[in-house]
Amino acid sequence: MRKRRGSIRRAGTALATSLLLLAGGLGLSAALAAPAQAATVGTVVNVTRSAGNQAEGSIAVDPKDPSRLAAVSNNGDGAGAGMTAAYSTDHGATWTHRTITDGNDGLAKSCCDPSLSWDSFGNLFLVYLDADTKSGAVHIVLSTDGGKTFSRLADFASGDQPDQPTITTGDGSVWAVWTDGGHNNAITAVGAKVTGAGASGVGAFSAPQAAGSGDYGDIAVGPTGAVMVTYQRPQGGSAAGKLYTALDPDGLAGGGFQAEATAVDLNIGAFYPIPAQSRRTIDAEAGLAWDRSGGAHNGRLYFLYTDAPSNGSADTDVFVKYSDDSGAHWTSPVRVNDDTGTNSQFLPKIALDQTSGKIAVSWLDARNAGSANDTAQLYAATSNDGTAFAANDRVSDGTSNASQAHNGIDFGDYSGLAYEDGSFYPYWADNSNSTGDNPDGANSRFDMYTARVQLVKPPTASKLTYTGPATADYHDAFTAGAQLTAGGSPVAGADVDFTLGSQSCTGTTDGSGNASCSLTPQNVPGQTTIAASFAGNAGTAPSSTSVAFTITKEETALAYTGPAKIANGTPVHLSGTLTEDATAPIAGRTVSFALGTGATQQSCTGTTDSAGHASCTIDKANQPLNDTATVPMTASFDGDAYYRPSSATAQLKLEYYTGRAYGITGKVDLLLTQLDLKPTPDTGAIRTAQASSTDTPCAASVDALIITAHALCPKVVTSLAPGTSTAATTVKDASIGVPGLPVIGISGLTASSTSTCQKTTGSATLTLTIAGVPTKVPTAPNSSIDLGGGAKLTVNEQTPVPGADFGLTVNAVHLTAAGGLVDVVVGSATSDAHNCV
Repeated sequence: MRKRRGSIRRAGTALATSLLLLAGGLGLSAALAAPAQAATVGTVVNVTRSAGNQAEGSIAVDPKDPSRLAAVSNNGDGAGAGMTAAYSTDHGATWTHRTITDGNDGLAKSCCDPSLSWDSFGNLFLVYLDADTKSGAVHIVLSTDGGKTFSRLADFASGDQPDQPTITTGDGSVWAVWTDGGHNNAITAVGAKVTGAGASGVGAFSAPQAAGSGDYGDIAVGPTGAVMVTYQRPQGGSAAGKLYTALDPDGLAGGGFQAEATAVDLNIGAFYPIPAQSRRTIDAEAGLAWDRSGGAHNGRLYFLYTDAPSNGSADTDVFVKYSDDSGAHWTSPVRVNDDTGTNSQFLPKIALDQTSGKIAVSWLDARNAGSANDTAQLYAATSNDGTAFAANDRVSDGTSNASQAHNGIDFGDYSGLAYEDGSFYPYWADNSNSTGDNPDGANSRFDMYTARVQLVKPPTASKLTYTGPATADYHDAFTAGAQLTAGGSPVAGADVDFTLGSQSCTGTTDGSGNASCSLTPQNVPGQTTIAASFAGNAGTAPSSTSVAFTITKEETALAYTGPAKIANGTPVHLSGTLTEDATAPIAGRTVSFALGTGATQQSCTGTTDSAGHASCTIDKANQPLNDTATVPMTASFDGDAYYRPSSATAQLKLEYYTGRAYGITGKVDLLLTQLDLKPTPDTGAIRTAQASSTDTPCAASVDALIITAHALCPKVVTSLAPGTSTAATTVKDASIGVPGLPVIGISGLTASSTSTCQKTTGSATLTLTIAGVPTKVPTAPNSSIDLGGGAKLTVNEQTPVPGADFGLTVNAVHLTAAGGLVDVVVGSATSDAHNCV
């Protein structure tokens, strides 16, 4: 935004009108050329779609991805209401906009004058003026997400009334320039080295350096890093002025700017009134574009400006000249606008496509406004080399009128233009509402418009971008993908071939340019490349790409399929199944099986067959018995060049045996007779998974008041294969004389119990007398002899053991009487087998 100073006066309406009546010629004829390349103007799009005025806009295209654009413009006349920022990811077809720098987004509050530039690293730089134009600063902010968000990067003191900052990028550098009103309107420039994306890739900016005095200029970076600025002086009034340039030949090397040189003797001034911009007026709006394309005109520097045939004439035209020696010498200017009338062309912008070296110029044009000369449309033209321009293209659909916008800066002090990869995008203030989405309607407030303008060029260079995964497992099918674009647009219906090692497939692009097909890696896992290629067609050049690709080892799953229980002393047949991703079997791999842990671990190995099955046998299990009667089993595959390792674990039941034997026990709780005889002698409870034998000493005799016995011997023996628990007790003789009951005499007693995991058996033998009378001993288990008075003698009492798979307790003689107050057992044997199933 140009400065308002007390010494700068704007012409009144009457004076401005009278000046328009002065017509003349510059003595220059326009060098026009037949279009070497036709331009196609795309759909005009309203970018800001917001109430109130938006003007003075800047637009940029991402050179890494030309489908991404960003734009920023003033809100109103720059009265501190922030700025409108927008971004597009589809070549400008649709836009997302928002207000920034209004004090609500963490950025310094703005006055106005945005300028954008996008570098090859994907850094989007924005410079603007602080809301406090008296003592504020020039702010540079950065976006790394395509203009969705910005963060503060650098701030520079600007003194009183700074003006029109501009930012640009070169190969590995970023530069900004502005007018420092606090230091005699010094053209002030700063630069920084850029080595990568993000703030960490942007070096410290140089100290501000002066390059002359003036305003309303531009800055450009050449292929060697040299920097040129241009500006207009004097900065006020409508009287004829001059355009100057200043060159810093070594850029960031620190040599600074050389003395200024006069580039153009103008007929217009810095505040030059024309009917279409009667309130704000115009300046020459000089612009620079420096060819860094590496093409035929690499290093050519283009110079753009506005002028009239005489001071006071409203017949302003747009001119371009160029230099091939960094501004030491300039060609004669060529008129860009091809109209034959005397109406105004103003607010021009120049941009250069660094992919081709071609230039585009856009401007506001009143050629269709009739004698009033007070309305404008947006026009553009292109040139291959600056020697001649193609026929002008009208870009805007509607006609705009600044006086109806009631904007303090009319159309603004400048417009925007960006050119990349064969497409350029003008950016201008428009109140025609040709798009039908201006909230203020037609012929009212300005919105910011753009359109994609493309050059027709057969064949169009194509770009193939691999979009599929960069890694896949061996033997796992994946979808290879790529997007084919030409001129920034997707190419549909084209075949794309994919190659990975010895595997290949072909996919056809859809409407988004995406092609895909399935590949299954067969190579040894490791680093390789995947290639995609497009053979080209009549309208699109061939292209290819390759990216690093990692084939990773395939995941495996190992499932244990062996027995759930084992028995010591017997073979253990362990088995498992090895598969890819728990589906397809893997053959020919070694699987290790480990039974138990530590010093008692036993192991074997097996090789997988075509079904993925592996098995092996441990000849004789020999594992200790723990509290849970389980043995840990681990099956493992160590992996190899193709497959990742895997393992499986299981807790196998361990067959074990228990038992107990004792000679005699008794409990009598009568009024005059009491006895509590613990089991004597007693092996105690036996629990083992091994072969074993108790060594409980025999008892020579037991004499306990009413019970006597001799030669009592209990024993428990376990054996393996098959697992067997055998308990036995022998008693030579015993006598039980409970008051009130006949004396019971026992001799030659044997009780035994044997259990395996198939069955359990028991028996008892003895000689019996009751009250001295020999009594026939029943042979059937659990035989009962009634002694009268509720007393009972059970012979060969056999009871299953609770909790055992197979188990039996045999009591040779069991006396009960007096409702349980008398309970005597002679000769007991218990055997059990556990974890049989």
